[in-house]
Amino acid sequence: MPPHVVSASDDSRVEQGKKFYNRARADCGILRSTLRRILMPAHRMPRITPYLLYEDATRAVDWLTRAFGLRERMANRDASGRVMHAEMTLGDDGLVLLGQPPPGYQNPKRLGQKTQSLYVYVDDVDAHCAQARSCGATIIEEPTEASYGERRYGAQDPEGHVWYFAAPKRGA
Repeated sequence: MPPHVVSASDDSRVEQGKKFYNRARADCGILRSTLRRILMPAHRMPRITPYLLYEDATRAVDWLTRAFGLRERMANRDASGRVMHAEMTLGDDGLVLLGQPPPGYQNPKRLGQKTQSLYVYVDDVDAHCAQARSCGATIIEEPTEASYGERRYGAQDPEGHVWYFAAPKRGA
C-alpha cells in the first residue's frame, strides 16, 4: 500500500497522533503563558491604569499608605532613596502608578483646579473617611448615600489630586 494511504488498521495510530499533537499544543500554551508572566510582568497590569504625578513622590507614597490604605507594590528609587516611580495597590486588585514629574510640572493644588479624579471601592466608607481625615485629607464630600446605590465620599490629597471612595449600600 502506498505510504500516503491510511488503512482502517492505522486509525488508532492516527487518533494517538492527534491526541499527542493536541496535548503538545496545550502544553506549549501553558508554557507560553507561564513564561509571559515570569518574563513580562507588564501583562499583569490592568489595561487602563492611572498614573499620577507628585512633586514629592516619596512623601506621596507614605501619605497614601497611611491615609488611604494603599500598599506599595514596587518602587524605583534614586541613589538618595527618593521615589522616582511607584506602583501602589489597594487589596488584591486596583493599581495606581505614581512618579516624579518633569521640570515645570504643577500639581493640581498649585494650579488651583481639579485635573482628574479617581474612583476607588473600599469595604467601609465611613471608617475609610475617618482614617483619611485623621491623616489630613481635605474631605470635599462627606460620606453620603448616592441615588445609584452606593455610599461614597470625596477627598483631596496634599497635592490636590481628587479621590472618591465608595461601597455598595448595605442591602442594595
